[in-house]
Amino acid sequence: RRSIPQLRSRAATRSCLWAAALFYALSRDRATLLLDKAGLGLLLRLLDTPDIRPQQADRLRQRLRNLFPDAPPDLLTSARRLAMAALLSLGIRRASPWFKEAIRLQRGLDHALEALRDDLDYFGDDLGPQQLNEFMLARLARAREFLSLLENMSYKCPDNQQHLVAPCQPLLLRLMRLCSANRTAAPTAAACLLSGLQLLINLSHDNARAAELLSTGSGGADLLETIANLALDCGEDDGAEAPASTSASASTGTAAAPADNTKFDLTLLSLGVLINLAEHSDENQRRVSRLPGLIDRLAELFNVRFLRACSHELEEHLPDGSGAGGGSGSGGPDGRTERNGDEDETSSRSVGGDLEFGGHPSPSPFDRRVGAGGAAASRRMQQGGDAFHSALSRAGEHMEDSVVAAYAGLLLCCLAQRDIRLAALIRTRLKPQPSFVPVLSCVTKFLSFLTLA
Repeated sequence: RRSIPQLRSRAATRSCLWAAALFYALSRDRATLLLDKAGLGLLLRLLDTPDIRPQQADRLRQRLRNLFPDAPPDLLTSARRLAMAALLSLGIRRASPWFKEAIRLQRGLDHALEALRDDLDYFGDDLGPQQLNEFMLARLARAREFLSLLENMSYKCPDNQQHLVAPCQPLLLRLMRLCSANRTAAPTAAACLLSGLQLLINLSHDNARAAELLSTGSGGADLLETIANLALDCGEDDGAEAPASTSASASTGTAAAPADNTKFDLTLLSLGVLINLAEHSDENQRRVSRLPGLIDRLAELFNVRFLRACSHELEEHLPDGSGAGGGSGSGGPDGRTERNGDEDETSSRSVGGDLEFGGHPSPSPFDRRVGAGGAAASRRMQQGGDAFHSALSRAGEHMEDSVVAAYAGLLLCCLAQRDIRLAALIRTRLKPQPSFVPVLSCVTKFLSFLTLA
């Protein structure tokens, strides 16, 4: 009853679905996958296949569900979706030059951009704070996968960067607005921000033309303002309560609360994007410097982080060693407990050899046998463990403060390098003295760290 073309179309659709399922299975096998140019070409052509109608492939879908029980149900209804899932899995891991060239020439990047646009269109024009349900979070999670693919395909690939920079600007503006407004309520939104900023860094690195394209047009000014607000908000929030926790840990000998690494990463990536945009473009330097309140807030961010880094260095070089986290309690005139030589020796030994992998002391059988003497030794071990973790926490805070200060100082210098008036204004905002000397010392220290690393 069916015509020959209909039968051929149905057979072709089934073949495409099975071919996409095969690529999907191979992409999940990370150890044995061998993909060449011909195989990648076939996978990219599957992205243009039409969706199969529900009544045509019920048995096929059931067999696919049996093969991939943990796959999302909607993934198994289309060869195009299976092929895109396989491409995401491959593109996030593969970075060969021929792979990046083939995915651009055969419209793989265009398909990823279209899928990213569809996910963002799901949210409509409401890009402010909102209650994200599970469907919205799933959309954001999928958008992050496409961003990771684009970020990997644009890394050290000028041709792909040039191909992506123009269509990415409006998409990244919408993404930044939506995720910035919801980053504190949804970790998925913060993860999308990180991926989007990494893509922006790839597109703008040592590329004056890309920096101009990202900063101009209908959304250029809004994109700059969104990134600047994100950098300053995260940088200021991340350091708001840190001085109190640092001083508390220094006086009590207990480890401070762990810093929010997401805020630290967002701060560095946002500042890095602004540095890339302003480094080689005079017009972008003017655009960024004219953002409302940017210079004052950026200088204050540098001052706070630089002074905190200096205070950490001062603690580390105190003559009694309390900067290493040895202080506990308030026995001395300055709030630090005086210890005798035996206690210090016991504490240092306990830090080196008697801690388990969770940071908890492991009392030996001897301590349990000797009773009160063993309990005292166990307490000294606990104090040594607290001192170790306090020193480790302060070292991490010192590193974060130094790096954020270096990034903020670099951006200030990029903005002022060709504007004498702006340089004079920035100089008056810097502390502890109205001079660029603190910026120079901070950046020099950061350069030394990069050289060693």
